[in-house]
Amino acid sequence: MRALIATAKFLMVATPIIGLATFLTSHLFKKGYFIGLSRRMRSILIRLRVSGLLITSALISVISPIAGYAMLAESLRQRKLDERDVIAASFMNSLPALLNHLPSLIPILVPIGLVGIIYLFTRVIVAGSKTLAGIIYARKRFNESAFEPSLVGGEGVDPLNSTVRMLVKVVPVMGTTFFIACLLAEIGFFDKLAELLNFIPLNPYVLMIALTEFMSLSAAVALTASLINAGKIGFKWALTGLLLGNVVSFSTKYIKHSLPLHLSLFGKLGVKIVLLNALASLSLDLAVIAVVLTV
Repeated sequence: MRALIATAKFLMVATPIIGLATFLTSHLFKKGYFIGLSRRMRSILIRLRVSGLLITSALISVISPIAGYAMLAESLRQRKLDERDVIAASFMNSLPALLNHLPSLIPILVPIGLVGIIYLFTRVIVAGSKTLAGIIYARKRFNESAFEPSLVGGEGVDPLNSTVRMLVKVVPVMGTTFFIACLLAEIGFFDKLAELLNFIPLNPYVLMIALTEFMSLSAAVALTASLINAGKIGFKWALTGLLLGNVVSFSTKYIKHSLPLHLSLFGKLGVKIVLLNALASLSLDLAVIAVVLTV
């Protein structure tokens, strides 16, 4: 009964926050806020002397990463870009692609407060670092005559439908995970598991969060909220668990999702693109975890 009451209280707080955050971010999309941001990014990239086709791909990736990569594939087929340009563009598209995922990512992370905000900030650091690396490489290959201006059209986003879809997708997972976590806490499962995992030089709850994130970020957030609520874990270890979960799940993200897309668009070059981006993301994630653990 206590687990059910705790879950109800958690959902009473989390559901309105998720719904409001989803509605607001979708509304910003509908009003063209992100398109305006894309245009500002374009002017910055122009001053950095980057190929117009690469800029176009980055801008399109804010709206649709798949469309951005499809444009690169077509440009490569028409020999407007070579393989090294495409690799540079794949790195440049990292931050724009993250901006595309913000409407779904922010509502999931909001319920865990500062931990979620800092975790999102680390995602921006990693994506921004990859984008910067791509810009530096692309700048070295810049050809003034190849620069072509681009336009990005508007979006047809329904904030209400987006909110409903998000709630239907996320709330059941978060509620179920939170309830199960509360039940396990009541029977002392976490305490017993912590004793079994004492030989690992990490807070055992960190591993629970990381393994849960391998299956679902929303479930990992719900578990984190439950552990914080039960006093089992503090800010530092909660953040470490989410970051480690991102590392644990990186193989699934790249192999299951990125590899099929890139193979279909670029053939053998797609494998190289996925591998280089995966190694860069993994290295940056491990560096961020090292910094968090030393703070």
